[in-house]
Amino acid sequence: MGRKNTLNIRIVVKDTVPPEITVKGNYEHSYRTGQEITVLGADLRDDVTATDDIGLIIYIRGPRGFTKAEAGAKYIFDQAGEYEIIYFATDDWNNVTRLTYEITVGG
Repeated sequence: MGRKNTLNIRIVVKDTVPPEITVKGNYEHSYRTGQEITVLGADLRDDVTATDDIGLIIYIRGPRGFTKAEAGAKYIFDQAGEYEIIYFATDDWNNVTRLTYEITVGG
């Protein structure tokens, strides 16, 4: 009877590259109080994680704090001040990309 040798190799691929965010359109740098916008959607891409598995969260930070937003939703700038529209994309390895638009709203 011959000898049988078994060799098990475990290969782990570690993803350290964050996903890419490409917003579909542009925001203006300034708006007027009471003006309404549509929150823009985004294309997401990653070198390892499938596009449908990349998480996207959008927040709007204004004078009253943070509001979670959805792509395609309407948002009214109801108060003058500084705003940020912030996109966060997260892949399966918890790599995060943050993309921020800074907006000034005047009376």
